[in-house]
Amino acid sequence: MPRQPSSCFASSLALFHALALLLHLQVAGPLSLPAMLADLVRQADDGHQRVTLSITGEESGTGQAAVTVLYRAAQEALTNAMRHGRARNVSVSVTFGESGARLVVDDDGGGFTVAPSAGREPDGFGLLGMRERAALVGGTVEIESRPRAGSRVTVAVPGANASPLVRRAALEGTFW
Repeated sequence: MPRQPSSCFASSLALFHALALLLHLQVAGPLSLPAMLADLVRQADDGHQRVTLSITGEESGTGQAAVTVLYRAAQEALTNAMRHGRARNVSVSVTFGESGARLVVDDDGGGFTVAPSAGREPDGFGLLGMRERAALVGGTVEIESRPRAGSRVTVAVPGANASPLVRRAALEGTFW
């Protein structure tokens, strides 16, 4: 009977594939978040976990740095849902609007207790890194979760042409 690859190897392979896709898309032209997310969801939907994708609106007003932040957040949230939360169903949705874009990754996994301090996250640096990357583009990250009740990760980023008022609202957490 053939051996299954270890989860660490499978995760490394998925990360390598995602990086190769990012490099290819950067050479080919501007990054397309819907195309990258469709590829990520296709890889993640392996028959054991059901992963769906919903895109609303047009990406045109979203800067490349924000696209990268949203993609990396989706990648991290999907990995966490499947590896740590052992989710059976994960939905990824992106809404593009005039003032910016919002990514929501919702799962039915095991969930966890969200630390009261935004700087302290359970077991690792993935969620902290997500917050730091979002902050670099004036975005925010909201994490909702409870043990045995799944998780929801929401990342909001202002649009490339957002007014200073919208950018300030994003930094203050009143963006959406």
